[in-house]
Amino acid sequence: MSTTSQRILCGNCKSDLTGPAGHTSDSIFVCPTCGASDTYENVIKEAQAYFEEMVAEHLEKQMKNIAQGNESITYTASSRPKRKFRFILDDVPLG
Repeated sequence: MSTTSQRILCGNCKSDLTGPAGHTSDSIFVCPTCGASDTYENVIKEAQAYFEEMVAEHLEKQMKNIAQGNESITYTASSRPKRKFRFILDDVPLG
């Protein structure tokens, strides 16, 4: 399995977060532009939730495109409220 690094940004102003290099789960990371902050653990959880949302949106778009091109398939997208994330990933590679 391969891993890649992702930049985590402030969801409000898209600035890089700052925090200690030798961080622990309770280390505080801060947006130097707007001051949004949280623990490393919570920042990671929020970024993971953002990633999951982006993947779900991408899959819904793909399913809609597949269904539009096929008369025998009916697809109804889920109605999830659009969520605002405090911390996001710089890039979500969805192919």
